[in-house]
Amino acid sequence: MFYNYQPMDYRKHIRYQNKGFTLLEVMLVVFIISLISASVIGYAKIVDYHRSIILINEANEVAQALAQYYSTHGTYPQDLTAFLSDSSYFRVSLKDPYTDAPLSSLLGTRLIINTSNRTVEVKDLSNTSLAVVSFSVYQWNQIQYNIDGKVYGGADYGQ
Repeated sequence: MFYNYQPMDYRKHIRYQNKGFTLLEVMLVVFIISLISASVIGYAKIVDYHRSIILINEANEVAQALAQYYSTHGTYPQDLTAFLSDSSYFRVSLKDPYTDAPLSSLLGTRLIINTSNRTVEVKDLSNTSLAVVSFSVYQWNQIQYNIDGKVYGGADYGQ
């Protein structure tokens, strides 16, 4: 009776069951894609934040150099483009971290130097003010930062 026993063909059932993805597989793929996209967006925000910090630090260097120039010559430079290109007042050549262009090319647009008010203002690519650095001959560190709509610092910041 059991001599003619043939095992059941399971391939028909397996072929029928594997026609799609399970809910678990779909959820796993969606989760992995969302993790990757969140990390890319977070990385872009971090890079933009660090570029704005670099630009603020360069505004500080410009303010220091203007105060040093004034203490040496008794007046502020007439040609600001030549002043920004002068290597004797800056430790390194200043460059825009967004476009890698020389900082002197930003004069009047994203780098605003006002010698009558003694301020240096820098703006990001969307023309939003990042920082206004006030300087004088004796005290250059009156800094007010504006990052992501939040204002940091003020008069005598850093003392």
